[in-house]
Amino acid sequence: MTKLFQISILVAIPIILIVILNYVVDLPPIAVPLNGKINEVQKQSLSILLESNKLLISFSIAIAGALAFFIREHHTTNNKFTGMQMLVLSLCGVSCLMTIFFGQLLFSLIVEMLANDFINILSSGVVFSIRAQYGCLLLAVSSLIVFVYMSFSTDSHNEVFGRESPNNDN
Repeated sequence: MTKLFQISILVAIPIILIVILNYVVDLPPIAVPLNGKINEVQKQSLSILLESNKLLISFSIAIAGALAFFIREHHTTNNKFTGMQMLVLSLCGVSCLMTIFFGQLLFSLIVEMLANDFINILSSGVVFSIRAQYGCLLLAVSSLIVFVYMSFSTDSHNEVFGRESPNNDN
């Protein structure tokens, strides 16, 4: 990738996130007022929503840790990544970060609703955050699986045919 392309991606990601925060995700104009009390159904639904949010964020952090492990292992064997492997690694890392971002966004929406004394779990902002968080996590998992497959299929192919790995600097 060229430097200009890398810089444009680094500039585009925060701009996209700001657009999502300001224009896509919004609090609902009509909601059920709480009057300072939450009934049991609302309490349970909030509890399930926040626990699943924490679980998805934890999975994302675990995937980022696995990604770091593979990068470190690849680095200690003095191998170089191919262009496709770098693309898949970048996709996995960005997906992990986006999962955490949408989880934090969901949490802040719920806190803002409770602070304004209303709740609407089915608002467009909450539903969008849930779907985006789950989609980004699926993308991170699938790209990590593709990276592992690419890494091990190249290494095992070279071992079977007795070839030097094209990634070695020897």
